[in-house]
Amino acid sequence: MAMPASGALDSLIGNEVAPDPTERAVAKGLVDLLANVPDGAGLQKLAELLVANGLESQFRSWIGSGPPMDVSAHDLKAIGTAEGSQWFNADWAERVRVAARLETTDDVYRCLARVLPKVIGAFTPRGVVPSNPVVEYGLESMRRQLAS
Repeated sequence: MAMPASGALDSLIGNEVAPDPTERAVAKGLVDLLANVPDGAGLQKLAELLVANGLESQFRSWIGSGPPMDVSAHDLKAIGTAEGSQWFNADWAERVRVAARLETTDDVYRCLARVLPKVIGAFTPRGVVPSNPVVEYGLESMRRQLAS
C-alpha cells in the first residue's frame, strides 16, 4: 500500500491547514483527538459523528471537489457539550484554548470551524475517506509537522 508523500503533506499542513500559530494549535488539538482513536479510525468516527449531528452536507463538501461549506462554531460546540461526548468537549476545548493562547473556549470553536474543513480536506484529496492505515500514517505525519 502506498503511503502519502510526507513532504507534500507537510507543505499542505503549513500552507493551507494552519497558516498561523493559533490555527496550528487548534489543528494540532484536532489531529491529536483523531489520532487517539484506536486503529486509525478517528476520521471515520468523526465523519459518522458529523453526519449523525446533521452536518452531512458540510462533511461531503469538504471531501468533494466543490467549494467547502461552512460549519458553525455553535454546531461544533453542541457536539462537544452533548452528554458523554468525547469529541470537542469542554476538557478538550480548554486544553486547546491554553495551547492556542485564546481567551475563551468559544474562540476555540470559532477557530475549529475554520480549521476542520481544511484538515478533513487534507485527508480526503480523492473525495473519499481513506482506509484506516493511511489515515493513521497521515495523522502521525501531521502531528509531527504541527508540533514543529
